[in-house]
Amino acid sequence: MVTPDRWLRECHGLQTRLGKCQEFKAAQSNEYPVGHVGIIWIRGTAMFESGEASVRLDWDIANTRPMLSNVQVEQADNVISIPGFSG
Repeated sequence: MVTPDRWLRECHGLQTRLGKCQEFKAAQSNEYPVGHVGIIWIRGTAMFESGEASVRLDWDIANTRPMLSNVQVEQADNVISIPGFSG
């Protein structure tokens, strides 16, 4: 499991590298509400200060409130995944 400090450090590094997200357009989503596991992932295109990128966001919906559990960004040939799991 990724610690909150590591998550915040890696997200800050991603924002430093890409710049702020200006826009996100969802293109595809899917939901896996299996038993106690509840996952929704959303794919789309984001416009960052550094340019356009493909983004995947995985949300854990099995708890009392949704929690972002994975961020994957593809820009050019570079793939960045936090916390390092691409699903």
